[in-house]
Amino acid sequence: IEKQEGQKTVAAGAEKADEALDAAASDEGVQAELEARAKADEQKKAEIEARAEADEQKKAELEARAEADRQKKAEVEAEIKRREEAEAKKRAEIEAKVESEAKARAEAETQLKNKDAAAVTASTHDSAAVTTSTHDSATATASTHDSATATASTHGSVAATPATHDSAAATVAKTPAPDAAAHTTAGLSPADFMAICKVVEAEAGHQPVHGRSMVANVILNRVKSPAFPNSVSGVLTAPGQFTVVRSSRYANAVPSASTQEAVRKAVAQDMSGGALYFHRGSGSWGNRSYIGTVGSHGFYR
Repeated sequence: IEKQEGQKTVAAGAEKADEALDAAASDEGVQAELEARAKADEQKKAEIEARAEADEQKKAELEARAEADRQKKAEVEAEIKRREEAEAKKRAEIEAKVESEAKARAEAETQLKNKDAAAVTASTHDSAAVTTSTHDSATATASTHDSATATASTHGSVAATPATHDSAAATVAKTPAPDAAAHTTAGLSPADFMAICKVVEAEAGHQPVHGRSMVANVILNRVKSPAFPNSVSGVLTAPGQFTVVRSSRYANAVPSASTQEAVRKAVAQDMSGGALYFHRGSGSWGNRSYIGTVGSHGFYR
């Protein structure tokens, strides 16, 4: 009996030992699982922190890009403002220059008209004096004719009468009709006519009469052309054109009788073939059409 009791006791102790071993093994498994979970949590936390750091870095990059964009926008706006101010300044300078040129042109036209009006007045006075003198000469010649006729009748010498009469007729014939000059300058004021005469005298006074008429035709054709000012003074004082008008040659020019006659012919008829330009020399001149050369001037349109 005692032996059986001892065996039971040993068996019970072995069973308890097994249970203890099983309990210990179970505890180790739980511990290992907990450690594994903790490790996984640590890894997940590290990933979250890394992601948060990446987000912070991306945010910093976006802010830096936004700041760069703001700076670039400010630079562009500053450049636009600078250009606008420069353009405004340039426009103001151009407007001031145009206004100054217009004022100078107006003053030049006024001076030109005043000078030409004075010249025309003097020329008209001289012409009237010459006409009066010619008329008196013709009257005196006619008186001589009457005296000669009377003398011939008294002495019977009639042969001298025809010769004296022919001389008087020739003198009167050389005196132009009072309205002939007015007809040949129709459409021009006395001031404009004298201005053209002075330009022609200054530019081509030494040229053939036909060449002087063609220079006058260039001025008259420009007045008619829509590409140029529509007045004689406007054509003569246009910037860069007829620079002789602003020289002493024009101021001191005294148009000869042949020059005035050449201008009258130009007023009556365009002998230039529609010329709008002339210069010393001949041949090609840019894209202008060559018309011909008279004297030392080539004419173009």
